[in-house]
Amino acid sequence: MIAVENTPLQRLTTISLPKRQSKLLSAGGRLTPDFAKLARRLVVAFAFEFDGKLPHRCLRRLVREAEAVALQTPVPMLALPVLAEEKVRSALDWQSRQQDILNRSVVSLTE
Repeated sequence: MIAVENTPLQRLTTISLPKRQSKLLSAGGRLTPDFAKLARRLVVAFAFEFDGKLPHRCLRRLVREAEAVALQTPVPMLALPVLAEEKVRSALDWQSRQQDILNRSVVSLTE
């Protein structure tokens, strides 16, 4: 039998977080209260700022995606708001493009 060592899967499962990131995670891999609180505040702020243009559930998902990326940076607490806003604005742009396509389709069908 051949022993396979240092395979990509093995390296992936044995990666340890740098100290700066491990400080943001508590036991069990959950985010610390400060980081989680920032994420919740961002969801509320975006819901207020964009006046319900995106469902609350969608905003939470976008902020969670931004959290995952922010944790990979040297300064996750600073990166999270910027990344989250970028994701929300991108989703709003996509939604606007889809609405334009739908409107053009309806207009062409009625002509």
